[in-house]
Parts: sequence; C-alpha cells; structure tokens
Amino acid sequence: MPTPDELRHLLTHEPDIVTTTLGDMPKEQLVREVIEFEDDNELTYAIEYRLKTDNGALGEIVKRSVHIQLKRNVTSEGVAAMMG
Repeated sequence: MPTPDELRHLLTHEPDIVTTTLGDMPKEQLVREVIEFEDDNELTYAIEYRLKTDNGALGEIVKRSVHIQLKRNVTSEGVAAMMG
C-alpha cells in the first residue's frame, strides 16, 4: 500500500509518456482525470487517462489506476457479527 506521500505523488505527478492499452503515448494526446470516493469503509482514488477527441467528447479509456485504502478491517467485523 502506498504511503500518503507516495499517493500524493501519484495523484499530482503527470508523466510525459503514459503506458496505455494502445502502447506508450505522449500526455498531450490524453485527458487525465482523478476520481475520489470516500465512505465509512474506504478511501478510493482512481486515475484515468482517455484519448483526446476533436469535438470535446470523452474518448476511450486507455489507462486506469485505482488505489483503495481500507479504513477498518471490514472482513473481521463481518465475521465477528456472524459469531454474535
């Protein structure tokens, strides 16, 4: 699991060349989006790269990285609840 500093670097650093499903591509050909989600159980960050389009529409997703940090041990709480 990445440390908070490593995660911050992943979210803010944009490489010049991105490895995608279509091979290595320059960042100028891509749109980068950071998606955050948080609830009682988890904190999730997703970084998506999409192809740029001429008309401004969302292009095909060519890379997605997801980092999930559990806030508590969800599995053991469920087992404990089943045991009563």
